[in-house]
Amino acid sequence: MRHFADDVLSARGIALAWSAPQDGRDMPLGAETRCEVYLVFKEAVSNVARHSGGRNAEVALGLGDGWLSLRVTDDGKGFDAPAFETQSADGNGLRTMRRRALGLGGTLDIVSSPGAGTCVSLAVPSERHGWARRLLARGTARSARP
Repeated sequence: MRHFADDVLSARGIALAWSAPQDGRDMPLGAETRCEVYLVFKEAVSNVARHSGGRNAEVALGLGDGWLSLRVTDDGKGFDAPAFETQSADGNGLRTMRRRALGLGGTLDIVSSPGAGTCVSLAVPSERHGWARRLLARGTARSARP
């Protein structure tokens, strides 16, 4: 994920700040969750590169309290998120990200306004895959619930 974000954002001159638990180690996820979270991540990062006009972006992954969280933010031009999702055919990417989150039993929040950048936050419950309790028992999870 980090390599994808670095490649896509650096090509547009956007600086990336990255944070994840135990950076560089895989988080044990079920195949469906891994795929869906990655596709939400990929869409969010691609949107930053294509549409934000910003100079800085941040990606934060977290794991804790039974939740996997992903946050992608930028300091770009922002947009009227509610109007865009409901009135624009171009909003299919946002609607698809929301549908993916709901399919995993999670939430997707998009906070943006013109001139104020954008923050896309995904939260997915991890208990449904049975691996969160093992991580919490080993003490490797950190509180990350948005």
